[in-house]
Amino acid sequence: MAPIPKHGRRQRTLEPYLETNRPYDVVSYAEIQGSLRKMLVQNAKNITEIARIAESLVDTVRKVLQVKEAPPLDINSICSGAVDAGINGKNLLVGFCPVVVAVGSIFRGVSMRGIPIAATTKLARIYEDEEEGRKLANLVGFYLQFELGRRLIEEGIDLLIVDGPLALSKAQYSTLSRKYSSSFIITYEEAMRSLLSLLSESRDAGVLTVGLVKRVRSSIMPRTLGLDSRLNDSVLASIAMKPREYTEPLPLPRDWSDIPAEANWRGFFGKGLRPVAVFVKGNSKRVYRLEVPEYAVPKLDYIVRALTSLADPRSGLPVPLAHVDRLARITEQASNSAYLRLFREVMLRLGPSAAQLLNIVTLQHGEV
Repeated sequence: MAPIPKHGRRQRTLEPYLETNRPYDVVSYAEIQGSLRKMLVQNAKNITEIARIAESLVDTVRKVLQVKEAPPLDINSICSGAVDAGINGKNLLVGFCPVVVAVGSIFRGVSMRGIPIAATTKLARIYEDEEEGRKLANLVGFYLQFELGRRLIEEGIDLLIVDGPLALSKAQYSTLSRKYSSSFIITYEEAMRSLLSLLSESRDAGVLTVGLVKRVRSSIMPRTLGLDSRLNDSVLASIAMKPREYTEPLPLPRDWSDIPAEANWRGFFGKGLRPVAVFVKGNSKRVYRLEVPEYAVPKLDYIVRALTSLADPRSGLPVPLAHVDRLARITEQASNSAYLRLFREVMLRLGPSAAQLLNIVTLQHGEV
């Protein structure tokens, strides 16, 4: 067994836990469907309990977070820009090969003005560490969005909608949490610098730049209100709010980037750049989190009125963002096409006699 720890007590193994708690059921294969049904019934009970707890807190949430409705706005008066990034990739025997594309466009109301702009970049390497490769692809996506956003600001827009956060999660991307390659660290620094440039230029130009997080998995509201830890922002907002309603600004958690400190450390003027969280219910089913820099908070009512007025009734998302999301999406077909081009280029360089060497660019098991 393992050596005795410093405190003089033998290191515990998993065996006693398995013997007493039985976290799994061993059944014959014929019984597996019944076992799954039992598990799903238990999950349904847990979900029902969470829903009832959230329902009992509706009045508290609405009162404490000062939930209010955003009146409609004439969409033809709104000149906005939107940027989004699509990320995909293939797992080859040689490693993970990411593909990233970002798209930005300007809109008058819900009508696109001019031709969209797009950006992509060659990533630094093929990644044996798939986790690092996927995180790096996300960072590249953020970087390209911020760079395109800076270009749109120069076009005289009033509002810029960025897909995703305006504060990178330290828990997700911190280079202190695990060992990363030098290219990952450089990309993180470049993404942060590009974000700070975007926010600084937006503030100086009077452009209201906001980040829109479509998949809300945070627990900012429960933490603020000291509620049951099983609740999250999506559950509370979905049950406590009606379409077109939004909360007061809430501070982001500490494990998000401290944007003003990052700005000052990198030579930017950080005043007014700290993002706050605002939860918006776009339609009967869609809740999203807005990250709004402090300089733009005095115009929060206008921002939410504009976004909810521009919303697609089906998705609840602002049409400009939904449109660039479709343009930037890297479908399986596009990813396959990029992979076939890669395979062809490698084959041309190695020559037809090097069939065994070509195996390293074949797909891993489970890839298509």
